[in-house]
Amino acid sequence: MVETAITRTARALDLVPFVIEHPGISVEDLAQEFGVTTAQMVSDLSMIFMCGLPGYSTLELIDLSYDDGFVSIIDPQVLDKPRNLSKSEIISLNLALDSLASLRTEDDPLLSAIRVLQGKLQKTIADAVPHIPVIQRSELKSPLLPLCEEAVKSGSGLAISYVSASSDQHTERIILPESIHSENGYLYLRAWCYLTESTRTFRLDRIMSATAVPVSQLPQSTKSPTSTEHFKATLKISHEAKYFYEQNKSLLTIESQDEDSIVVTIQLSDSEWLTRTLMGYGAAITVLAPADLAAEVRRRAQATLELYRQL
Repeated sequence: MVETAITRTARALDLVPFVIEHPGISVEDLAQEFGVTTAQMVSDLSMIFMCGLPGYSTLELIDLSYDDGFVSIIDPQVLDKPRNLSKSEIISLNLALDSLASLRTEDDPLLSAIRVLQGKLQKTIADAVPHIPVIQRSELKSPLLPLCEEAVKSGSGLAISYVSASSDQHTERIILPESIHSENGYLYLRAWCYLTESTRTFRLDRIMSATAVPVSQLPQSTKSPTSTEHFKATLKISHEAKYFYEQNKSLLTIESQDEDSIVVTIQLSDSEWLTRTLMGYGAAITVLAPADLAAEVRRRAQATLELYRQL
């Protein structure tokens, strides 16, 4: 990907104060620190060597040395300190930290670290906007979040007790966590499930208990955790069911749309959750494919209607 001038300028502004704090650093280490190639770093240093204050004589240019493979700043001009964050950047960071803090319980050690960082950011601008916490749904908080985060970081497994949203069944599973994300006011854990031998998504508030499982004690699986087998369906969603689209749009791919409806495809690990969900929308969502999903939704709807007739 080609770098923009802004990206390169921002890196150059950070390079000078960094080298002042790390005199004699090698070009290779400096390139690794800033995530660029050695050739790109040499190019950046050559550019900085030609920069300075108006007048642009040898007295106003930034003076640095890197010919021997080690970088030193002789005269940084006015770039001896890291550039400050703008007011909008500080406010944006505070809001982001508020969102992270809302995921934590009061006994989570990361919560205090987040608050300390927020305090430091707030003090950097005298006229900062008064702190307004981000309002988050309480479902986001989970005492199991630190354990799940550690499992994702270390690559270890978890033994969990889980209540399924699709079947209401209480099961004991061993999973290998992959990632954590929030959506629609809930925290979700994506993991390889050794019970179903597939990748599943677990809502953290439905995990009743969890304990760490070392990698050496994980069960053997006949399938790879990178397996990508999915159930795929095509749905026609009318305006009456727009809530379904809004709540699940991250799972949906738009195929076509008009003034009255939208046609989407959805991929899931299995069809049970989708079948149960579609039951609540009636004729507002039509199953275009596969045929067996449409037949199953129709069968369950008829069975439910029959139960009402028996009342």
